[in-house]
Amino acid sequence: MKILLLYVLLCFLGLSMTVFVDLISGMSLFSTLQSLRTTLRTANSMETTAMALFFSAPFIVVIVDSLTNKKRQKK
Repeated sequence: MKILLLYVLLCFLGLSMTVFVDLISGMSLFSTLQSLRTTLRTANSMETTAMALFFSAPFIVVIVDSLTNKKRQKK
């Protein structure tokens, strides 16, 4: 669970730093968020697959870890 919290925190910090730098450079909040949306929309299928894989990786690790702990407890 700590891994998921850290993963979400790092994702939030990365996005907030991007928005903060854009705001400091003089862009409006709307154009900053529009820039993020455009970046995510223009990703091709391979990039989208990689993003989905990296997004789901921490969840997979937690699920596998909990399943292996349950198996160890049954022994």
